[in-house]
Amino acid sequence: MKHPYHVITAFNRWQNLQAMIDLLGPLNLTWEPIFDDTPENRDRFPKQDWIVPRFCPLAPEGWHPAAWPIYWHPCHCEIDPRARYCILTDDDGYEAGFFDKIDSVDGDVLIASMKRGDHSAASGYPTDTLLASPENMHCARIGGEQIVVSGVIWSKFRHLHTAAGDWPWIAAITSAYAPVFVPDAFVRFNALEPGRWK
Repeated sequence: MKHPYHVITAFNRWQNLQAMIDLLGPLNLTWEPIFDDTPENRDRFPKQDWIVPRFCPLAPEGWHPAAWPIYWHPCHCEIDPRARYCILTDDDGYEAGFFDKIDSVDGDVLIASMKRGDHSAASGYPTDTLLASPENMHCARIGGEQIVVSGVIWSKFRHLHTAAGDWPWIAAITSAYAPVFVPDAFVRFNALEPGRWK
């Protein structure tokens, strides 16, 4: 690939650890899982060069526990300006060829699509596809997993404190930098959620 990739994950579903390793391991990227329960849990991750576990303090009062690590990361971790950065939650996935499609497109801000499965399952989220398009650039029609940005941009913008902090963060980035849409590259929303996918 032309670009190095860093996948940033707010990690607390330890039952999904091996599945995430199996998903991301073959993709030639750097995975940075961020956890906040106890520093000793760093040893639960296999010692492999492509996995860089990050321990961060517990979220301050008023912060959503999944939003806090995404805010914390660029404030406390070295950022590679040559790399591209993206978010993946600890039960999401990628369709085959995702990074090949993203890597073939130039730009500092890329927007991919996201499929959301076949059944709403326990989480209750809808199953319609969030297609990468200018028409879907508004709240509830794009998720943080869909945006891929350069290291320079990752270091400049901070995620907000709520579970819905994705959209204000994305809006700030795409107001400052014109996004490039990659509609045929798909994130798989809640790929590991029982009952969501056939």
